[in-house]
Amino acid sequence: LRWLDVLGVTRGSFEDHDLELVGELDPGELPAFLGTGEKRQADLQGLLTMVRFAGNTDTCRRRLLAEHFELPSPPEPCPGCDVCRDADAYLAESHRPRSLSRPVERGSEGASYARGDWVEVGRHLGQVVRVEGRGTRQVLWVESATDLKQRRVDPRRQKVRKVRG
Repeated sequence: LRWLDVLGVTRGSFEDHDLELVGELDPGELPAFLGTGEKRQADLQGLLTMVRFAGNTDTCRRRLLAEHFELPSPPEPCPGCDVCRDADAYLAESHRPRSLSRPVERGSEGASYARGDWVEVGRHLGQVVRVEGRGTRQVLWVESATDLKQRRVDPRRQKVRKVRG
């Protein structure tokens, strides 16, 4: 998209939702290296490197990255890649389910929420990832514990209860 902007073919931005086509693309205006076999070969080689990295099950991933970026090799076995550590042991050690006790005995009215709070919204459990507004005008963005989707929650309109961890 940047090349199209530089060449005057587009205006605005994709992120701001105001991208528009304002001119025709003349292939003759494109930089010469874009259409070369050399560029295509380099792109395919980069793709092959990524596929090999993803399929690797023998060599430490941190070591492969260090070699690729010409950095010093980390000690082996490293403490954090899926090749050096058993995935099940890592998950059991670092992603233990948190125990939840009973909900705090107060309703939505007058409650103050902060990022990181665990809340029940109706029958659903989630964690507050963002708080907008203050006092009784707070709006929460809650990430669901079941599907990890973020949802906007207005405590004035929905029953929200804090949960102690």
